[in-house]
Amino acid sequence: MTSHLKWASPQGTDTLKNIVQKRLPQWPNGLRDYQSKFIPRVLDGEKVFVITATGDGKSTFYDIPPMVHMEIRDNPHLYPPFQVKKKPVVVVVTPTKGLADSIIHDAREFGLNGISYCHETVSDYHVKEIDLVSLISRCEQFQIICVDPERLSTKEWRLILRNPTFQENLVVFCCEESQLIRTWGLEFRPAFQHIGVTAQGFVPKGVSIVGLSATSAPGRDTLAVCHSLGMFGDDYHLVRRSNERTNMQLIIDTLQQKKRTSKYAQLLNYLRSGRKTIIHVNTIPEAYDIYEFLWDHVPPTASPLHRMRMYHSLCDDKYNRETFYLMDNSTELQVVIATPGFSCGINLKKVKDSITIGFPSTLDMFYQCKGRAGRSQDVICRGIAIVPKKTISLARKYVKGAAKKSKSKKKLEELEELTNMDFGKASFLAENECRMGNINDYYGNPPVEITRLNCKDANRSVYCDLCATRHRVHYSFNPSEDDAARTWLPLITGPSHRVTHHHETTLEKEERESMRSWMVDFRQTIWAEFEPLDPVLSHFPIAHFFPDLLIDEILNKFLTIDSYHNLELLLHRHHWPYVEQKGQYVFKLIVGFQDIVHERREEKEARGKENKPRKKRGRNASKQADQCYRSDVDEPDTITDDGNNSEAGNPQAMGIIQTLATSTSSKSETQTASTRVNQARKPRQPLQSVQEVTAEYGPQRKNYRRN
Repeated sequence: MTSHLKWASPQGTDTLKNIVQKRLPQWPNGLRDYQSKFIPRVLDGEKVFVITATGDGKSTFYDIPPMVHMEIRDNPHLYPPFQVKKKPVVVVVTPTKGLADSIIHDAREFGLNGISYCHETVSDYHVKEIDLVSLISRCEQFQIICVDPERLSTKEWRLILRNPTFQENLVVFCCEESQLIRTWGLEFRPAFQHIGVTAQGFVPKGVSIVGLSATSAPGRDTLAVCHSLGMFGDDYHLVRRSNERTNMQLIIDTLQQKKRTSKYAQLLNYLRSGRKTIIHVNTIPEAYDIYEFLWDHVPPTASPLHRMRMYHSLCDDKYNRETFYLMDNSTELQVVIATPGFSCGINLKKVKDSITIGFPSTLDMFYQCKGRAGRSQDVICRGIAIVPKKTISLARKYVKGAAKKSKSKKKLEELEELTNMDFGKASFLAENECRMGNINDYYGNPPVEITRLNCKDANRSVYCDLCATRHRVHYSFNPSEDDAARTWLPLITGPSHRVTHHHETTLEKEERESMRSWMVDFRQTIWAEFEPLDPVLSHFPIAHFFPDLLIDEILNKFLTIDSYHNLELLLHRHHWPYVEQKGQYVFKLIVGFQDIVHERREEKEARGKENKPRKKRGRNASKQADQCYRSDVDEPDTITDDGNNSEAGNPQAMGIIQTLATSTSSKSETQTASTRVNQARKPRQPLQSVQEVTAEYGPQRKNYRRN
């Protein structure tokens, strides 16, 4: 039998470099030094655990080996006698479908075909009546096979891994984002704990097992992951490189929530630069909240659907894949609002800023999020976290407690549970010297003699926010030529919540709540009427049809809207698209409700004057008066689109409002109708509520002096 050379030899390293130069001419500099040193170890079937920065080429450890086997297989006469597979195949265990799609997309650069073994793919092949298990086992069509931990544990994958043809051609078994074995595997996705068992039980001897990570701190964390993958003692190679992002400015921005503004208002400070941005959130509801907030600040000349997109598990796979493509190829798309799945290994070259709302549960997750930005080294990117002041205070409390030597392990665990933090997260948030130095210290980044230094002393090309402030270094993030077209509206503030009782031009708290209720119902009506007419509107949030900011401004000026012209200006200022169809309708409703507000105030004031001399009354009389007040004031009316009072269930309630809503008569005709109602009004009965009077007569129209 012919003896085969080892790849981890000078001849093997030279052969590897020649193949890369031939097959990847777009790489003029070839492999990095650490790749040239350790990829031969993978080709020799050894175990390797690689820790290095995002964007530093970890994927070459599963992309290069099958490419090398294919090159030598096709041209054996050009190379020394290395042992190669005829149909090389690689298994990559991935935590998310998004990462799998990204891996398959990037593998095409190496001339490799890939498949993501997920529910969608299995269903597609089942519909086509193709046996996917048999197809993969034959190793004829795919060189890269991505599978999630849950699918890896199924009976179908046991059949694949036991297939003799598959075992004969398997080159690498790789676990991407290996640090998740320790974090997600404990509670979130237990199947992560079984990856190592599968690797040790089914992967043939002589096939390389590879673990990859950008955020695996030294010590017990890394050791636990290595042991899970079957790497013990001197049985494997640990490659620890610096995960420092040399072109990124790390920024902790304390949340500054002001009255009458959204808690997401600070996002606009960064988005106005026009730079492509990922906004990372912890939950899907939070993603929708930010989406609706940003929707109101997209200028009318731009389409919100083109300016921003969401990425989370409720979006279908096709939509999420399209998001990846558009982020790198569309000039209109600027913002992706993403849940944690987006932070795991996604490779997008055009993203310049990564913003985290709040702070994730661990420092690992935060730094993974920052790895989505600045893949292109020729730009200064930003890694931002907008964090509540309370969170930073808790972090300082944790660090202070952990620093006391007298603290027992049990007390530290209690403190960790109280603050919902681990030491890495707390120390980073409490850092007041240098954020990048803190990162380097936590992850043990080499060279240790300089990485813990501050940005100036370490001569870093980009300073963190602390060092930049201290040394007065400023970076310009003004819009570039490509970004200049992506503008945003100024921050829209809500009304003041300060209430002036019985003020002629300001709604009181109860009045405001009552008026808001019918406006929300009105929004539902507009949505139900216009959404079916245009398929595009099905993608719009319901708030688009009558936005909250528009409702707030109407309520703020409710009693001063005395002409349709004033209301029309207000509606146009908010770019409400239904002014022509529904503007007059809204005005007539407002006029009708103004009557109710004024009449209730008159009656409340009259009761006050009537009861004022009777200070010493019995308890029963006080209760009776209080019930009268509550029935008259504290029961807001909810008006549906047909003009009926949904709370009272009376078909005649608010009849005048229905008349106003459907009438096309002029303002003078409305006033004439109001005069006729006044003449027919009978004296009201004792303790009769305004709601009861309205159901009988309709609201009384009066002329009120306004400032």
